[in-house]
Amino acid sequence: MNYLLKNVRLIDGIRANIAVPDTVSLPLGGDTVIHINEKDKSVQVGSDSVGYRLEQETLPFGGQIISGTGIALTA
Repeated sequence: MNYLLKNVRLIDGIRANIAVPDTVSLPLGGDTVIHINEKDKSVQVGSDSVGYRLEQETLPFGGQIISGTGIALTA
């Protein structure tokens, strides 16, 4: 019966004998700003956003800011 204990996980402090996948939550909405650091070749998502200025400030609309919407429109 020890094999059953291999998949035991705690979910809110409750033992659950199920396989739980690792997940990552990203704060990514259409107006979330995507920062690219050329120096160390890294990408940072949010936590700032362009909000109502999406159509004035993001790349697909002639602006300089990369956003989630910009990536979707140019993909």
